Amino acid sequence: MIETIITALYILLIITVMIVILVDKGDSGRKFAWLMIIAGVPIFGIVLYFLVGINQRHHWIFKRQHQKTKELFEKGATEPLNNLLFGSDAEDLVREESEPTLPSPPEMTLN
Repeated sequence: MIETIITALYILLIITVMIVILVDKGDSGRKFAWLMIIAGVPIFGIVLYFLVGINQRHHWIFKRQHQKTKELFEKGATEPLNNLLFGSDAEDLVREESEPTLPSPPEMTLN
Protein backbone atom coordinates (compact mmCIF):
# COMPACT_ATOMS: atom_id res chain seq x y z
CA MET A 1 0.00 0.00 0.00
CA ILE A 2 2.68 2.51 1.01
CA GLU A 3 4.82 1.49 -1.98
CA THR A 4 1.92 2.30 -4.30
CA ILE A 5 1.51 5.78 -2.77
CA ILE A 6 5.24 6.47 -2.99
CA THR A 7 5.33 5.27 -6.60
CA ALA A 8 2.34 7.45 -7.51
CA LEU A 9 3.95 10.51 -5.88
CA TYR A 10 7.24 9.75 -7.63
CA ILE A 11 5.54 9.55 -11.03
CA LEU A 12 3.54 12.70 -10.29
CA LEU A 13 6.76 14.55 -9.41
CA ILE A 14 8.43 13.46 -12.63
CA ILE A 15 5.41 14.49 -14.73
CA THR A 16 5.17 17.85 -12.96
CA VAL A 17 8.84 18.65 -13.54
CA MET A 18 8.52 17.63 -17.19
CA ILE A 19 5.52 19.93 -17.64
CA VAL A 20 7.46 22.78 -16.01
CA ILE A 21 10.32 22.19 -18.45
CA LEU A 22 7.99 22.10 -21.46
CA VAL A 23 6.14 25.27 -20.45
CA ASP A 24 9.38 27.18 -19.79
CA LYS A 25 10.37 29.58 -22.54
CA GLY A 26 13.72 28.87 -24.04
CA ASP A 27 15.71 26.75 -26.40
CA SER A 28 13.96 23.55 -27.43
CA GLY A 29 17.29 21.69 -27.51
CA ARG A 30 17.91 22.59 -23.88
CA LYS A 31 14.39 21.43 -22.95
CA PHE A 32 14.91 18.14 -24.77
CA ALA A 33 18.24 17.57 -23.02
CA TRP A 34 16.68 18.14 -19.58
CA LEU A 35 13.80 15.80 -20.43
CA MET A 36 16.26 13.08 -21.46
CA ILE A 37 18.33 13.55 -18.29
CA ILE A 38 15.20 13.28 -16.12
CA ALA A 39 13.96 10.27 -18.09
CA GLY A 40 17.34 8.55 -17.72
CA VAL A 41 18.10 9.27 -14.08
CA PRO A 42 14.94 10.76 -12.56
CA ILE A 43 15.94 11.66 -9.00
CA PHE A 44 19.41 12.93 -9.94
CA GLY A 45 17.97 14.71 -13.00
CA ILE A 46 15.29 16.51 -11.01
CA VAL A 47 17.76 17.62 -8.33
CA LEU A 48 20.22 18.75 -11.00
CA TYR A 49 17.48 20.64 -12.88
CA PHE A 50 16.46 22.57 -9.76
CA LEU A 51 20.10 23.36 -8.96
CA VAL A 52 21.35 24.49 -12.37
CA GLY A 53 18.57 24.11 -14.93
CA ILE A 54 16.31 26.96 -13.90
CA ASN A 55 17.62 30.20 -15.31
CA GLN A 56 17.65 32.39 -12.19
CA ARG A 57 19.47 35.12 -14.07
CA HIS A 58 16.54 35.44 -16.51
CA HIS A 59 14.08 35.78 -13.60
CA TRP A 60 16.32 38.38 -11.93
CA ILE A 61 16.64 40.41 -15.15
CA PHE A 62 12.86 40.30 -15.73
CA LYS A 63 12.15 41.44 -12.17
CA ARG A 64 14.70 44.26 -12.46
CA GLN A 65 13.26 45.42 -15.81
CA HIS A 66 9.75 45.36 -14.36
CA GLN A 67 10.88 47.55 -11.45
CA LYS A 68 12.54 50.05 -13.82
CA THR A 69 9.40 50.27 -15.97
CA LYS A 70 7.22 50.76 -12.89
CA GLU A 71 9.46 53.56 -11.57
CA LEU A 72 9.54 55.24 -14.99
CA PHE A 73 5.75 55.08 -15.25
CA GLU A 74 5.22 56.44 -11.74
CA LYS A 75 7.66 59.30 -12.39
CA GLY A 76 6.28 60.22 -15.81
CA ALA A 77 2.56 59.81 -15.21
CA THR A 78 0.51 62.96 -14.90
CA GLU A 79 -1.70 63.63 -11.90
CA PRO A 80 -4.98 63.09 -13.80
CA LEU A 81 -3.69 59.75 -15.05
CA ASN A 82 -2.64 58.71 -11.54
CA ASN A 83 -6.09 59.75 -10.24
CA LEU A 84 -7.74 57.69 -12.95
CA LEU A 85 -5.62 54.61 -12.29
CA PHE A 86 -5.26 54.70 -8.53
CA GLY A 87 -8.28 56.72 -7.40
CA SER A 88 -8.47 60.19 -5.99
CA ASP A 89 -8.96 61.62 -2.54
CA ALA A 90 -11.12 64.35 -4.08
CA GLU A 91 -14.11 62.01 -3.95
CA ASP A 92 -13.99 62.19 -0.16
CA LEU A 93 -14.39 65.99 -0.28
CA VAL A 94 -17.84 65.85 -1.88
CA ARG A 95 -20.54 66.78 0.63
CA GLU A 96 -23.27 64.26 1.25
CA GLU A 97 -26.06 66.52 -0.02
CA SER A 98 -24.14 67.07 -3.26
CA GLU A 99 -23.77 63.38 -4.06
CA PRO A 100 -26.04 62.11 -6.81
CA THR A 101 -28.90 59.98 -5.61
CA LEU A 102 -30.56 57.28 -7.57
CA PRO A 103 -34.33 57.10 -7.52
CA SER A 104 -35.67 54.08 -5.73
CA PRO A 105 -37.06 51.44 -8.06
CA PRO A 106 -40.83 51.31 -8.30
CA GLU A 107 -42.49 48.61 -6.26
CA MET A 108 -43.76 45.77 -8.30
CA THR A 109 -47.14 44.29 -7.56
CA LEU A 110 -48.41 41.01 -8.74
CA ASN A 111 -51.93 41.04 -10.18
